[in-house]
Amino acid sequence: MTEVNENVATLVVVGTWNVSIFTPEWVKENVLIGKDFQILFPVNIMNSLKFVVPNKYSLAVNGNRLEFQLNDNCDVCSKELLEPVRNVLRSLIHTPVSSFGINYVFKTNEQPGLLSTLPHTNEIKDALNSEVESTEVTRSIKLQDGNILNFKIYQKGQETNFDFNFSYVVNKIQTMLDILGDDNIIISKRNVAKELLEKVYE
Repeated sequence: MTEVNENVATLVVVGTWNVSIFTPEWVKENVLIGKDFQILFPVNIMNSLKFVVPNKYSLAVNGNRLEFQLNDNCDVCSKELLEPVRNVLRSLIHTPVSSFGINYVFKTNEQPGLLSTLPHTNEIKDALNSEVESTEVTRSIKLQDGNILNFKIYQKGQETNFDFNFSYVVNKIQTMLDILGDDNIIISKRNVAKELLEKVYE
């Protein structure tokens, strides 16, 4: 079982972001203070530049999503990621927001056929005289701390992906800052995901 980084935004804030604010000068002075970073240009002109702290993390606005992506899942980087998150939120405290999520994806080749016993799978195959190309199941679970875990299992061929989205509904940035007061929140949510995988899928 391995954790996937590619194309996985570790922390996403959904809101009405002004892309034009995210200039190299503004990010250097307000977000990645004292850090060396690289700049990648977006394919879609509606998105912001992407700011990459090599071997650690990146940030960019993608439509209405402010996305922070870990490039290394170590505990140190997971804690460090919260600094630019807080810097953006404090600098743009009045930006309207609606939710944020913390995300992880794990993949394995050791669970073949995990979803093949779903009800009506064989009947669907027989009715269409076809084989199942891929299968996806999502469960939304309200956790004790009030947030929702959207837990998706996606299987194609021999590969199985376990996708965790810990989703929070917020209507202002200060509420989000209060929730992110714990420096270990990215680590602790990752541990929740790992514990579920160990207990249920061994």
